[in-house]
Amino acid sequence: MAMRDGGNSRRWLLVLASLTSLVMGVVAVLIGLEAMSWVASGVAAVFGVITASNEIARAGGDGPSDARTGGESSPNRPRRLTGQAWAAVLVGAMAVVFGAAVAFRLIVNPVGSETLTCPKPSDTITQAKVTSASTAAYPDLKIESFVYNVTYNGTDFMHLEATGRITGKVPEDQLLYPFGSADPKTRDAYGNAGVEGLFWGKDELIVPDQNGCWSKPQRRFGGYAGARGLTFYYHLGLVPHSQISCLDKVLSTKDAEDNGVEAADLTRCGVTLLGYAHIPTDPV
Repeated sequence: MAMRDGGNSRRWLLVLASLTSLVMGVVAVLIGLEAMSWVASGVAAVFGVITASNEIARAGGDGPSDARTGGESSPNRPRRLTGQAWAAVLVGAMAVVFGAAVAFRLIVNPVGSETLTCPKPSDTITQAKVTSASTAAYPDLKIESFVYNVTYNGTDFMHLEATGRITGKVPEDQLLYPFGSADPKTRDAYGNAGVEGLFWGKDELIVPDQNGCWSKPQRRFGGYAGARGLTFYYHLGLVPHSQISCLDKVLSTKDAEDNGVEAADLTRCGVTLLGYAHIPTDPV
C-alpha cells in the first residue's frame, strides 16, 4: 500500500509539473517573454513525455489478478488506463504538443519580429495594390503597405486620407515626398483621360516614424473637381535636400502645372522613385 501511495504521489507530482510548466509557457508567449517561453515550453515537453510514457508503461505491466490463475496476475492481460491515468496522459500530451508548437513558432517567427501594424484611417479603408520599384542606390527602401480612404461629393472635389509603411530608413540627406499621376486609360466625370505626368507639392513632405509608418490627413485629392472615375497612382520618391530648388523650377512652368512632368525630369533633379500605390476612384 505504501508503495502504491508513493507511486500515485509521484504520478500527480509529474502531472502538476506538466501543468505548471504548460501554464508558464502560455503566459510567457502571451506577454512576449521569449527566453521564458523557450524554457517553459521545453520543461513542459520533457515533463509531458515523462508523464505520458510513465502512465503507458504502468498500463503495460502485469494485468489484474485472475481467478482462473489462482488469484495471480495474468502477464498476457495488460491493464487498461484508468480515468486518472487518461487524465495524466492527456496533460502530458498537451505539454508535448505545446512545447513543440512554441519551439516551431519561435524558430519561424521569433517574438518581436511580428509584422508591424501602422495606424489606419478612421473611416472605411481600402488596402491598395502596391507596385515597388527596384533601386540600386536604396535596396532596403520599399513600400510595404498603403491603406487609404476616399470620400466623394458628387462631381465636386474628392478627399483622400492615407497611411502606409516603408521598410528601411530615409537617408539623412534625403526627403520623402509623394508624387501623383493618373492612368490615361481611365476617364473622369466629363470623359477626359487621366494625365500620366507626375505632379508634386512642396508642402506634402512625408516623415515616417521609427517603424517606417507615416500618415496623411484627409485633404483634396485628384487635382480638380470632376476627377472622379480616374485611377490614380500615388508614388513615393526620395528627394535630396539640395535638389528641392531644382524640383521647384521644373514643376513651376505652366505646362508642368497642367500636364505634370516625366520621370526623366525628376531624375535630373536627383529624385529616386520607390514605387506607387494604385487608387481607383468610383465613377459618378
